[in-house]
Amino acid sequence: MSLTDAYETQALKYLLTSDSLTRPAAWYGGLFTSDPTDAAITSGEVSGYGYSRKAFSFSVIGDTATNVSAVDWPAAKGGSWGTVTHIAIFDAATDGNMIVTAQLSSPIEVSAGSVARIPAGDLAISIN
Repeated sequence: MSLTDAYETQALKYLLTSDSLTRPAAWYGGLFTSDPTDAAITSGEVSGYGYSRKAFSFSVIGDTATNVSAVDWPAAKGGSWGTVTHIAIFDAATDGNMIVTAQLSSPIEVSAGSVARIPAGDLAISIN
């Protein structure tokens, strides 16, 4: 995963200045059919057919954060979400700021009636 350009700036400000920053209160995963890039382009985020971002909880061990529990999106209703290739973590269930992005190790084909799932511990975020 990589931090978006905006959050790279926030991380540097937090670490190296005395700027006051507000920490997000919750994190939400968004699924993408194309690379949202570090510039946080949200045009490839899945939409329609019952899709919504899902809440994530993380734990940190060493220099890596992983999702605490499995995250399941509901079955696509009435149509396909397409081939999901990327995921991003946001600070809001809708709109909000994209924090990190990553390409999935295996794309997920979400046709009508099928679900997308990220098993516990499978989403790893590290800064190195």
